[in-house]
This record gives sequence, C-alpha cells and structure tokens, in this order.
Amino acid sequence: MTAWQQRTWEQLPGPVQEAVQRYTGPLTSRDPVPATGTRSVVVLHLDGAASGPVILKAAPCEEDGGAAIAREQTIHVAHEHALPAPALRWRSQVANWRVSLFTHVPGRLAMLAPGGEDVMRVLNSQIFDLRVAVCREAVRRAEVALSPVRDDCLTLVDAAGDLDAGERDLLRRALLDFDVNTVEGEVIVHGDLTSRHILIAQDAEAGNPVTLVDWSGGMYGDPCVDITGFGLHLGERGHAPDYVEMLLLDRLPAWKAAPLATVDGLIAMRALTVTAPASPGCLFTPLEAGLAWLRYRHRLD
Repeated sequence: MTAWQQRTWEQLPGPVQEAVQRYTGPLTSRDPVPATGTRSVVVLHLDGAASGPVILKAAPCEEDGGAAIAREQTIHVAHEHALPAPALRWRSQVANWRVSLFTHVPGRLAMLAPGGEDVMRVLNSQIFDLRVAVCREAVRRAEVALSPVRDDCLTLVDAAGDLDAGERDLLRRALLDFDVNTVEGEVIVHGDLTSRHILIAQDAEAGNPVTLVDWSGGMYGDPCVDITGFGLHLGERGHAPDYVEMLLLDRLPAWKAAPLATVDGLIAMRALTVTAPASPGCLFTPLEAGLAWLRYRHRLD
C-alpha cells in the first residue's frame, strides 16, 4: 500500500492539469485540502473561471488512491440523486491518472464530541436509510467486500502484541461469530462515517444539513454497517458505550434489528483495521473504543 503523501497542483502531470482546466477554465486558486485518509490521493480546492469552486481528487490508476477514486466514481454515477453528497461534476482518466471534480459544498466538519449538537443532527438525518430500487452490478456489496477483511482481522488478532489474553479472546470471538452474509442489504452505506467525512451545512437548520464526502468505501449493505461505524467513532470522541447504545436504540430503528453477533463483528473489524484516531479531537483510538464497547456489550467490566 502506498502511504499518503500530499501533492500540490504543480506536482500533477501536465496532461492532467490541462484536462482539468479545459473544464474549469483558468484557475484563480489551487489550495490543498487536508488529507482524509492514507491513500495517495491529491485533494485540492480549485476556483475556476468557468466552473466556480470545485474539489479535485486525483491519483495514479495503479495506486490504492486510483482504485478508491474509481469506486467513488462508480457509486456516484450509479446513484447520482440518491447520495447526500457533493455532485460529481466531471470525471476522466488522463495520463494513467483517475480524476474527479466535485461541487464544493460550503460547510464545516461535524463536531461530535459529547455535548455537541451535531450528534443529533446526524442521527436525525436520512443517511442511515439510503434505500435504492435497483442495485447496480458495478457497485460493491458489503458481504463480499467485508469477507476478506474479516479473515485478515483474525490474523491481526493473533499477531497483535499490545493485547492481553482477555482482549485477544474478546476480539477473536467476535470475529469468529460474525457471519458476513448478515450485512447483505439494499441500502447504500458509506463505509466510513467519521467526522472528517461528515459536513454540516453553513445553515445547520436547512432541510438537508448533513452531507457525506469520500464515497470510496460506498457499497450496498445493511444499515448496521454505517450505524456501527458511527457508534464506534462516537466512542473515539469520548462518548460512553452505554450512552452510545442508548442513542442508537432511541433514534435508529434499524439498530434494534441488527443481530448482536453482526454488530460485535463489525466493531472488532473496525477496531483492528483503523490504526489511528479518525480525526483530531478523538480521545481514544478505534481499538481502545472498540474494546470498551465490546466489554460493555458483554458486561465484562
């Protein structure tokens, strides 16, 4: 896997620059956007004479970032009007680079620390129930995408040197009891609902105040995939496991229907595969938050 390295506009290949400017017109600004992951993706805020403000994402086709951009383009094309996301304005493959331009959405990253209003804004939005009438073959399915991840996590548990015997057993049991077929569904799930991917509109009282960015992990699946990921992120931000469970049960009917073993498996997978806090302001790592949540669910403390 190629480590993320921020690139500037000047470091993009000339043919990519030329193709982009044929759409945007002459550029008046070309500002880097802070990294949103570990992939080698160039993310820039551009302001073009013809296009106005847009967000550019680009990466070499052969790198992880190129594959991520391809997945994001696929789900945007398949469900252009269903996603609570910035519009995909233009896409291309130039000089062995994949390139996307998205509408710039004014707003701020969600503030999800305890006591913040954005937690309820997110829970009261429709992002956990993005049902579609027709599933497209080109879009990934959660049960297929997560199966190899589960297998990798079983190896990670055995190799992790910073776990005690009880923690290792708790995670391993959650993974072994997890049947990936239980995440099958016809809802579009984002796959990484953390504060760095959740934008709150400048007018937070607007009809649709929540926008999700970076759909490279998007797929069809059960709502519990995103609900569990969001719940774990709340744990990273400092929310207690019992409060997280109460919030999800109170606000999201799909949470009540989620099989216990499925949720445990999803918690364990994310705890093991996300190795650093998802965003500034996190009090705990995903592993720390995941273990705390699993202990609470099994009442081990």
